Amino acid sequence: IAQIAKEFNLKVRNTQFQNIILLGVKGEELREVLNRIKELNLEEVSLRGVVCPGTETCSLGITSTRALYEVLKESLKTSLEVGISGCPNACGHHPIKDIGLYGVAKRINGKPAPFYFLVLGGGKEEVGRRIAKIPARNVPSALKLILNLYEREKANFKDFREFVDKNWERLREVLKDFEGTFEGIDYFKDIGSDREFSLADVGVGECAGIVANMVESGIERAKKLLNQARTHLCALENERANFYMNKAVEVLCQALLVPFGVKAEGKFAREKFVEQVVGRKLIGERFLPLLEGKSLKLREVEEFLKECELAYQKLRKESEEKVKGEGEKVKEVLDLRGVGCPYNYAMALQRLKSLPVGSLLVLIIDDEESLRSVPKSLRDKGHDVISIDRENGNYVITIRRR
Repeated sequence: IAQIAKEFNLKVRNTQFQNIILLGVKGEELREVLNRIKELNLEEVSLRGVVCPGTETCSLGITSTRALYEVLKESLKTSLEVGISGCPNACGHHPIKDIGLYGVAKRINGKPAPFYFLVLGGGKEEVGRRIAKIPARNVPSALKLILNLYEREKANFKDFREFVDKNWERLREVLKDFEGTFEGIDYFKDIGSDREFSLADVGVGECAGIVANMVESGIERAKKLLNQARTHLCALENERANFYMNKAVEVLCQALLVPFGVKAEGKFAREKFVEQVVGRKLIGERFLPLLEGKSLKLREVEEFLKECELAYQKLRKESEEKVKGEGEKVKEVLDLRGVGCPYNYAMALQRLKSLPVGSLLVLIIDDEESLRSVPKSLRDKGHDVISIDRENGNYVITIRRR
């Protein structure tokens, strides 16, 4: 698509519905542009929808939305539109789609598991209604049943919205089975994940939660790039090996800049790394030739990776020690039990604004959904999450105003 846009001098734009638009097509070139696009053999999507990134990159994500969409795309085929959000926020447009899903957490026998609220009947002029709370692993089967019912009976209705409205109680009844659990299914692992579902990554301090995930993901990616470099060196393909080694250095620079709130790419990432990381003496100056592009040897890049891992562990340790050292007197307590998202976040933010800088605010909340979103949202606003504890079945979160 980029090549076509370049050849025909077109502009490329992304839409809020996750489509691509080519702008500036001349009338006399329209047929040729269409033919070129057809030659790409772009796969026809069996499931139309909008999907937020979920836990993959979003600090508020509760569930793995993209993995769910891939499963649905393989198992369902419908002209209806689907919207999937990884949390109650509507980044996946779930309230205004025929079928909407948003991720939440719910306990099964005392352990947290990934669930989705199912919303039906949304559209351009209507907001859908919440009908069921279903374990993530049961969602594909539940949707398949609903779509099969609709396909058999849609000739009797103007559209899907009317079908939902006139069959609401019937649909609630057939979905009850999917709200429970079935034998042989591991409900404590999200779709697309081999790890047990957990809310522990909410974390504390600068290197916690999503920041930690981003740094660790960067380090793991660098390791894979170095493995590719070794393969090319063994095959005497030095140019390809150099490409992967350079990429590994760049990825490591990007990853170690995350705890300092710096986002950079390419040469700029290396320059910022020297400023922020080498400047803090977290990494030795002996790697300056590598970072400046004056030297590129596999052994040097491997040593650089090890140093980056040690620097990251040092940052995490400092963050944890900082949390343990907090001893200020608590200024206020805000009981948010029974208050749902996003109202609890708004109330906490408003209370923090009324306190002097440096004051502590203790929040009491009672559900995993809020535990996942409220601390991270406040951290995103610049406040410090000092600690998260469990007391008498509730979550006690200590926040310092910045």
